[in-house]
Amino acid sequence: MNVDDQLSQMTKRYKLSDAQQAQIRPILADTKKKMDDLFQNSSLPPDEQFKSMRAIHDDEVTRISAVLNDDQRAKYQKDQKHMGPPGGDGMEGPPPGPPPQN
Repeated sequence: MNVDDQLSQMTKRYKLSDAQQAQIRPILADTKKKMDDLFQNSSLPPDEQFKSMRAIHDDEVTRISAVLNDDQRAKYQKDQKHMGPPGGDGMEGPPPGPPPQN
């Protein structure tokens, strides 16, 4: 998902003001750049890549939470808990490796 789509969804879900949108857009763009850079770095083992992905996501959640009001923040953080770890399916740990080659 691109930054504009993400921001549009967040604006609808959390009723973001124009000022909040202006503050959140660079956070989303920064996260996207960091994630893109991480996926380009094939030298990291999967567990390290997962740890980095988690740290980037946690930083984004912290930074966005600081922009939201109390009601928005509570809803946002509840949504984040339901989503689970980035790139995962709600289970802890690194994503599974590739299927075995026959």
